[in-house]
Amino acid sequence: MKRVTLVLQVESENRAETNRLAEFLQRQLQDAVEKVQITREKDNPNSLDAGTILIVVFGTHFAVELTRTLYAWLMRNPSARVIIGSGGAVSAAGVSPGDVFKVIERALTKGPHNA
Repeated sequence: MKRVTLVLQVESENRAETNRLAEFLQRQLQDAVEKVQITREKDNPNSLDAGTILIVVFGTHFAVELTRTLYAWLMRNPSARVIIGSGGAVSAAGVSPGDVFKVIERALTKGPHNA
């Protein structure tokens, strides 16, 4: 099975909420997506938090589960926004399940993401 890497950067109204949402998204993905590997990174190396960037490595067979989980997370957290891909490639907020899938698909085809 082919494995791919996806970068998700969580954004929200303030730093504390952003960190809470990043942690919640990480847990949701770990619970829902089989054999997923997630690493958190800091967007600011001087901050004391765990980081708001999730590096997600998963098998392409599990892309549908990842998409469903991300969509459900966005619907439960309307103030959240996710930048998908490195360099601010594509952002998602308040979108349909089909749109989330298209955004993830577009982010995965924007460069070398094979793990």
